[in-house]
Amino acid sequence: MVLAPHMLVGAAIGSQVSNYWLAFLFGLISHYLVDTLPHWDYLQKFEISNPNHIKKVIIDLLIGSSLVLFLTWSNADKIIIFIAVFASILPDAMNGIYMNYKNKWLKPHFLLHNKMHFFKNLSFLQGLPFALIVVFLSIYVLLL
Repeated sequence: MVLAPHMLVGAAIGSQVSNYWLAFLFGLISHYLVDTLPHWDYLQKFEISNPNHIKKVIIDLLIGSSLVLFLTWSNADKIIIFIAVFASILPDAMNGIYMNYKNKWLKPHFLLHNKMHFFKNLSFLQGLPFALIVVFLSIYVLLL
């Protein structure tokens, strides 16, 4: 799943939780649960030296951040929401670090994270319905 849907799920979780630690924990767990859904990814391997990869990730983060800010602007608990959003994309950041620097401490996480992707090589159109379901459910929760 691309980063923006993960961020929206994290924001939805953060909007419903009042504890920082639970927001982090549930945001983190949500990442792996969402990754079990059939989805499309724009990068199979992230190379930090590739400007196109950096551009795609930045655009994805900007879209996700913009949506989260727009949908949570009036929420008083922005810190808790931010913590859950951060946790919801942390596994992908850890994978990016492992892919580029081969940190031995991150290898077990990398292997586990990849096992969570049951349907990871789908085309954009094949993965779109599940991404839209995740996005719309997250927005619904945020607008409650």
